[in-house]
Amino acid sequence: MDYRAFEQRVLDVLFTTTDPLTPVHLAYHTRVPVAEAEKHLEHMVEAQILHKECDEETGAVSYVYPQRAMLEARNPPALTGMRPLYSPLGAAALTVLLPGAGHMYSGRTRAGLFWLLGTLAGYMCLVIPGIVLHILCIASAANVPRG
Repeated sequence: MDYRAFEQRVLDVLFTTTDPLTPVHLAYHTRVPVAEAEKHLEHMVEAQILHKECDEETGAVSYVYPQRAMLEARNPPALTGMRPLYSPLGAAALTVLLPGAGHMYSGRTRAGLFWLLGTLAGYMCLVIPGIVLHILCIASAANVPRG
């Protein structure tokens, strides 16, 4: 994770949680290795954004932001006008190759398995039902969920 993205996650943790600022806690929140979190935290100390403290009894290192205060929860952005999370064209192309693959690509695993088994059963019965089901599967895969 680059430094800018890490800094934003630190700010989120600072102002929306009561979690301590330690390398382990921030590694958990940012999904990076502990050593990488510690490196970024040290960079923030050098930039005088955070202060480093050490507990004399336990030797535990923590980082402190002097003006830490909880902020109100932000409203999520409006969902209108957002682009799909997945490409409808990509989902349809995958489904042409393998029925149900486009559904799985767009996060609809159960539907993908259903379409895969149903279309294969259609091809095993007769070719025409298989082709019809395959075309319906492609159309369904192209209808990806919106974010």
